[in-house]
Amino acid sequence: MEPIVNIYIATSFKTGRRNVGRYIYLLEFISNTGKGATKYSIGSEDFVSANRIVLKALLEALLRLTRTCNVTVYTDSEYILNAFKYYQGSLC
Repeated sequence: MEPIVNIYIATSFKTGRRNVGRYIYLLEFISNTGKGATKYSIGSEDFVSANRIVLKALLEALLRLTRTCNVTVYTDSEYILNAFKYYQGSLC
């Protein structure tokens, strides 16, 4: 059985001259033995769209994974949720 990883993503976006996006993601790792560990990262970017900042957070979180595991993503981003719903049939 593969380890379980839950990814929690939260973002904020402020429009204006710079369009500042901020994000935080939390990785919750649960091993086969039931032991858990967490890692997180906080970031921001200027001149960015709301969709791009949530994609950046998700990509950075996924890049932290070092082995095969079952991943569940928790986010309030309709953009990400719709992407997973659309491609659900082709994801392995």
